[in-house]
Amino acid sequence: MINTSIDWSACTVKVEGVQVVTPCLEFVVFLDITDDAEILDFYRRGRAALNGLLTHYQAESMSKAARLNARADSMVETWFNKPRSGKTNYYMLMSDGDPDESATASSLELSIFRRPADEVTPEVRDRWKAKWGDKRSKVPHPGSLLRLTLPLDHSLAVPERAVGWILEFPVAKTGSIFTGHCGYALNHYTQAVRPGLYNPATRALASLVQRHPGLGWHGGGVQSRILRYELRIGDFVPLIKRANWVTLICDKTLGLIGGRPHVSAQLGNDLQISLHNLDHGLAIQAGATPEVGNLGQRDFLPLYRRVAAVLHPVRLLDLAGAGAEFMQAATTNWLDGLDKEYK
Repeated sequence: MINTSIDWSACTVKVEGVQVVTPCLEFVVFLDITDDAEILDFYRRGRAALNGLLTHYQAESMSKAARLNARADSMVETWFNKPRSGKTNYYMLMSDGDPDESATASSLELSIFRRPADEVTPEVRDRWKAKWGDKRSKVPHPGSLLRLTLPLDHSLAVPERAVGWILEFPVAKTGSIFTGHCGYALNHYTQAVRPGLYNPATRALASLVQRHPGLGWHGGGVQSRILRYELRIGDFVPLIKRANWVTLICDKTLGLIGGRPHVSAQLGNDLQISLHNLDHGLAIQAGATPEVGNLGQRDFLPLYRRVAAVLHPVRLLDLAGAGAEFMQAATTNWLDGLDKEYK
């Protein structure tokens, strides 16, 4: 059943009849090295879950969204079944309605910087080391993002089903280099050229996610920050955005904090926290159901905070502003929300 510790109606914000903030269950995966089959599987599972709920798409260089059609339906399949030589960046957003007109709880987004394992040769890694090893280069090395959001009344958003469902995705179950999370989030209106909708949306978003630290949101330039170059291993490592209800983290990233044994020693004796072993990592589940907390009621999400304390060395340290009423100081305040001490 849906968590009722929050008034979800307060998270459905409308401006002049237009929905600009809406709650959802969010599942996100970040990647450095990419696998075409895993990406395509995520897309197919997302499309199946949202069957009949997705009506619009925006891909690649499209200036605005259009209604889904046969061309759109075949586009992602073509990209990853028959990747074009020399093409590395791919983008697709599908949503329930035109995102330039309103916010929607149903969405599927792929933002890919394609780096197949067989193309990341020793010579490529040497170039990375020359560029990043001395910390002087400002050239970005962004991570790929896979994001799926479900309405709260969706059958797969039920907590008892959600965990088992997301852990069956090959990108998590058998993938090798990844981080990610699942929990309650707010989708918001993102069209900045319509300030009459965008400004109230970001204002409400900022207020809600800072009051309820368990709520996630999408934005803040995460993809440009999610990979960190680790000089001691001469490679990039995916970070977590921050702790969540379910936090996915690969062994490569866990190795920076002592691996699975360290996490198990810190969290394994807490009966309310579940550690799900994956082929190449862990899924850390903070409680039976996702929570949102409420600072005004001194609900600081103790289970989430326990996970956050263990994973703090491998999380993002700052976020870019989301614009308008949600600038960098506020976004970073949200990012720190599970780590700071409250009086």
